[in-house]
Amino acid sequence: MFSTNNDFIEDIQNHEDESDESVDKSTLNIKVWLEKKGRAGKTATMIRGLEEHGALAFQYASDLKSHCSCGGSLKLGEIILQGDVRDKVVEFFKKEGIRAVKAGG
Repeated sequence: MFSTNNDFIEDIQNHEDESDESVDKSTLNIKVWLEKKGRAGKTATMIRGLEEHGALAFQYASDLKSHCSCGGSLKLGEIILQGDVRDKVVEFFKKEGIRAVKAGG
């Protein structure tokens, strides 16, 4: 994964230290948003609800980019995917046994 963020290597090392085995996936509430504001008119799918689980968010960001066939990133615990892929994201999380709902725009 490529990033222009100078702290990216430190973020990866911090995520590797955390353990996601203790997370009960049935208690997670994922919200999937669509945003255009501040993106030069381009749409982006925002996934919120994993902010407290850094290692899990990092893994899901990678898995979702592959599943949705799009680019994306992880910033401050929010997963950002390029384009409107909300339906694919909700489907992905339901297969994982995690409650995910469309929210916002």
